[in-house]
Amino acid sequence: MTTPDELKPALEAANNGDGPAIVHIAIDPRAQRKPQKFDWHTGRT
Repeated sequence: MTTPDELKPALEAANNGDGPAIVHIAIDPRAQRKPQKFDWHTGRT
């Protein structure tokens, strides 16, 4: 997902499935958000 309009259909599709689901939501790298507390959240190796 890259736009807010894609959120509702993605969540509905995830809820309508028979098993677990993952919804991948892209985050703007320029967004002001608090820093991750743990390195494993950042995707760094």
